[in-house]
Amino acid sequence: MLRLIPKIFTIVITCLVFFTSFASARTLAEVQLDYIEGDWYDASNTLYASIHNGYFNSCLIQPLTAAGGPANFSMKIQIQENLGYRHITLNFSNLREGRSEQSNPLFKPFVSIDSVVVHKKNFIVPDNIDQFLYGEWYDNNGNLIATIKDGQFNGANMIFTSFYGVADHFVATIQINDGNKYNYYSIGLSNMKLSIDNLSDRTYNYSLYKN
Repeated sequence: MLRLIPKIFTIVITCLVFFTSFASARTLAEVQLDYIEGDWYDASNTLYASIHNGYFNSCLIQPLTAAGGPANFSMKIQIQENLGYRHITLNFSNLREGRSEQSNPLFKPFVSIDSVVVHKKNFIVPDNIDQFLYGEWYDNNGNLIATIKDGQFNGANMIFTSFYGVADHFVATIQINDGNKYNYYSIGLSNMKLSIDNLSDRTYNYSLYKN
């Protein structure tokens, strides 16, 4: 009987590792789905898909595979429609390639559903976004880089000019009016880490944390 204990122990550990890995994959998939939240239109401006709160066109989403990072990914999902199960590939890329895209305040992420390239007509900034952005943000050396509160960024008025995601996981572009000129920043929030890049000054890019 004692000889069986190491084998049983090994089986238990293997199962724990498997279920932990599965849970992590599910967590990644759920985060990725946050970025593709919203109504998506095809090239003819016809509504192609509505993705809200874990549902695709009112069908519950079951993530199958998830690859890539939070805001740059490819994933496969499964939904159950009236005629049966349907497998769908979702792609989302917020990578800016070349100087023109890196400095473009009107840049939009590449999004496709299966082979159909889609876009948003409008974007909505969640009402509770201040809950996650409000406060002082520091770099890895403990330097205060950004203070965001009351709709202001370091004391200057802040306006969202694009937004993709939900309140605690998103990529966006903001316009800052410091009284002399408008500056545009690409910002993103994931796992309470704030990334921020000045689109006209490529030396200004940070990954920030709250203390």
